[in-house]
Amino acid sequence: MRNLARNATQDALEDCDEEKEIKVKIPVEYHVKLHTLKVLKGQNISSTVEQALTRYFDILSEDPEGKRLEKLSDMTVDSLM
Repeated sequence: MRNLARNATQDALEDCDEEKEIKVKIPVEYHVKLHTLKVLKGQNISSTVEQALTRYFDILSEDPEGKRLEKLSDMTVDSLM
């Protein structure tokens, strides 16, 4: 099962130049923080979320067994950006 997931992930990464739009639900608190960054820094929400996800996945890739997940769940959106 892990190999199947790994292969699917690898196939998806081959198309990294392609962008995909998704609809997600986030807590209002996160929306306010994202909107604040947009207004104060002139940084659009999409690029802010992309940067945060990139950092998040970088952290996970450093710890494939997920031992940092507890620690990561305590991090705030501010520290990811």
